[in-house]
Amino acid sequence: MLVSRKSKLWQSSQLDHDAVETAIQIMKQEGISVGISSGAVAWASLQEARKEQNRGKVIVTIFPSAAERHLHTVLFDDLRK
Repeated sequence: MLVSRKSKLWQSSQLDHDAVETAIQIMKQEGISVGISSGAVAWASLQEARKEQNRGKVIVTIFPSAAERHLHTVLFDDLRK
């Protein structure tokens, strides 16, 4: 799923927050090193998976980023405290 700037899903500050929170959740719960972009696509995939018309369907998500580029960002604030 591509999220364009014209989409209802595109609300920069909220999408950024959701992307960061989802990335942190993935790293903590799944042990997968993901970046903010991966958090964004995972969040969007979860939104699609929750729709009734997608019940029973397989949703494939490709994570475009890893966490090593984000060591200085909000993703790792808890480690710096």
